[in-house]
Amino acid sequence: MPDKMDKKDVKISFKDAKSVNWTKVQQCSGVSIPSLAKEAVRAALEDKKNKKLAVKIGLIKKDLFLRIKNGDKHIQDVKLAKNWEPPKGWIDEGSVDDSDDEESTEGTQAPVDPNYQRDLQTWKKDKEDTRQIGEDVCRALQTLVEQSGDYANRAEVEADRVAGGADNDNTALNKSNEMVQRIQGSSQQADAAFQRYFVEFDRHRKGEKGDNFRREDKEGYGIAFFMEKLKPLFQKGEFLKDAVATNLNKAQVAVRFITAHQQNGPAQAFLAQAQAFRQQLDALLQKSKVVLGGMTGDIEKVVKESMVSDQENVKRAETQDMKLARADQSLQRLAGIREAAPRMGQYLNESKQLLKDVGSKIPKTLLKDPQIGPEVNGFTTSFKEMVAYHANWNKHASKAEEIYKDTLKLVNK
Repeated sequence: MPDKMDKKDVKISFKDAKSVNWTKVQQCSGVSIPSLAKEAVRAALEDKKNKKLAVKIGLIKKDLFLRIKNGDKHIQDVKLAKNWEPPKGWIDEGSVDDSDDEESTEGTQAPVDPNYQRDLQTWKKDKEDTRQIGEDVCRALQTLVEQSGDYANRAEVEADRVAGGADNDNTALNKSNEMVQRIQGSSQQADAAFQRYFVEFDRHRKGEKGDNFRREDKEGYGIAFFMEKLKPLFQKGEFLKDAVATNLNKAQVAVRFITAHQQNGPAQAFLAQAQAFRQQLDALLQKSKVVLGGMTGDIEKVVKESMVSDQENVKRAETQDMKLARADQSLQRLAGIREAAPRMGQYLNESKQLLKDVGSKIPKTLLKDPQIGPEVNGFTTSFKEMVAYHANWNKHASKAEEIYKDTLKLVNK
């Protein structure tokens, strides 16, 4: 049963959680709004079971909390400030919803330098423009993935025709080579598109922190904007660019199969194909192991060391600000894991497809071949390692969610 928040202690009330004014919340709390508070609201909004979400900022005893409710049902609390004292000039809004514009507090604000305001808006717009570039680039890359995937499939169809003995001239080789050339064009476009976003992303990664602006004016556009908006687009773009490269590799494997079949006979062609399948699987396993980024490290390290350390730091923190800062670090780590999960699923699905390809494209009669047999066996061993690694990764991802929930409870103590 959550602690009671008396109506008289409500400082701000938003009848619609979609319209939370974080600037007002920050003015009320007197501290930067933690990412975990915004994440709590976002997660509640995404839950389709919640139809009447509202948010209140108010006191529970002497501490200031953000409270999320769905009708009469309590969803979550996040402590914003311990032993809250109203910031200078703050006037309670009570149960008034956020439909009022911000002019209601205008009288308490100092006059704003128009040049400062203009520079601030330009700085924010630069962030939004970079986000828009990232979204545009990812849409373009997705189109190139689909296009190159179609070309790769057409090249593989030609290789299957050769394997079945249906091609007696160079038709299959010529068509497959044409598909390779088309995908190479797509790959060049993908590299150029990704580079377009990378230049802007790298600029924000290295600087553009807005040191000339007040902290409260940068709310929503600081490090959280980079981590929550720009970095995920970079990771998605990198994944899509790699997908185009994977399709190119598939088409090239088809060409090598057809060439080997013509020049050296079926056995050597199937050997090359078996080797290619194994190499593709090994590449997927390696991608899985670095899915969180080379600097971040393996998920086990992130969960067992970094997130546990964040939790211990929350326990030791002497101020609410420090608790929130440490909890935000934990949330950022969890966000990286959540963002990587769909890619991990894709890598595993691609591995399963390779397993099917090995079963359907390598003739059973060649499994005892002294060269092909060991390649297929090696593939099977790598596939088992892939499945085991993903199962372990998912276990750690679930543990990360549990640790974060426990960390949030410590924040609210």
